[in-house]
Amino acid sequence: MMKTLKWLAGGLLALFLLCALVLGAWVLSNVRDAEPPSWPPELRVGPNRLAEADNLHHALLVPKALARSFNLRMCEPDCSTAWRRELPAWRNQAGAAEFFAACEALDQRPRLQYEEPLPTRVTPSADLPPYQLLVSCSNHLLLQAFEHADAGRDALPWLQQADRLGRAVQQGARTLIGQMIATALAGNQLLVLREIGQLRPELGPELATLAQASEQDWRAGMLRWIGAQAEFGRNLIEDMATQAPCAESEGMPLGLWARLTCPLQGLGWQPNYQQQLAITLWGRLRTLAQQHPLETLPAAVRAATPAETGWTWFHTIPHVMWAVAQPAWTGYFERTADLLLSSQATVLWLQAQAQPAATRADWARAQLQGELARRLTITPEGGWSLQTWRSQGAKDMPVHWPATRS
Repeated sequence: MMKTLKWLAGGLLALFLLCALVLGAWVLSNVRDAEPPSWPPELRVGPNRLAEADNLHHALLVPKALARSFNLRMCEPDCSTAWRRELPAWRNQAGAAEFFAACEALDQRPRLQYEEPLPTRVTPSADLPPYQLLVSCSNHLLLQAFEHADAGRDALPWLQQADRLGRAVQQGARTLIGQMIATALAGNQLLVLREIGQLRPELGPELATLAQASEQDWRAGMLRWIGAQAEFGRNLIEDMATQAPCAESEGMPLGLWARLTCPLQGLGWQPNYQQQLAITLWGRLRTLAQQHPLETLPAAVRAATPAETGWTWFHTIPHVMWAVAQPAWTGYFERTADLLLSSQATVLWLQAQAQPAATRADWARAQLQGELARRLTITPEGGWSLQTWRSQGAKDMPVHWPATRS
């Protein structure tokens, strides 16, 4: 019995020593960082170029911000009824008249320009611009158009103002959140165009010109936010490298597992290698965004997810972190792709209103091509439905278009 216990104890000791040897070898293999990388200029946020007087962002800071927002989304299946119900509270809130006047005054500018006033070094603690002001201004112009739809062409000047504002934001936004705000403005505009198109089918061809999304502009905007997000990540890597890995934040003491592992995390953080990996992966995304049609880009991004990230013997922590983080970026490419598809479908739906009702569906099917042809369904009853890239569907832009009267 004693001999068996000795063998068992010896085996456990050998196993422990082996595990300690492997762990020690792994630690020694991960304490050496790479050489500092040369950060490429395309993965940087450029300096602020617009003076305050030229930036519409500052023109909207003068009036008091509205306390109540207006959600143009989440209104299916009857947006018109939902909007009319909420309009009085939106119009009559404190400060609305002053804000709406400042918003409408933007149309008097010969050039409408926008740029996020970002600090020299963008970090998680940096203050973000008040994007809600842009959304509220755009909503005001779109709702003015909706209210004037009964008068037909009187809605067009308001739609043109909203379109001008949205395009200025999209062409000037440099960050990911700024570009996502631009997609929100564009999606809201498509919703309003669809509702007005139902009320005034005879305006369909004119409304269609305001539903068109420029792939060139959206591609340029995507390249800007990729560069800004890359630099944001670089600054985050540098900041975390200078922080004590086991520091306790106020009110949040470290648990036992964190106390055991945080020293290893500090040893294996390897900020230089993390930056090298970031340059490679963000550069790959930039290349994909330049090479592929944006409405099919999510598939290209998924297919190009690098297999080398994940658990590796060398540079383990950087690879694991990127393996966890990288799939999340696909959702932002999906949102842009969905917007372009929704724009294409809305344009086609509005143009179809000029066709005789009996041949409208056949005419529309004959125009379909590319990714839209694979994702758009036209029912025998005349309704349209778009299959989005996002698995849960999209509620921030049209994905359904009803049959309209002749």
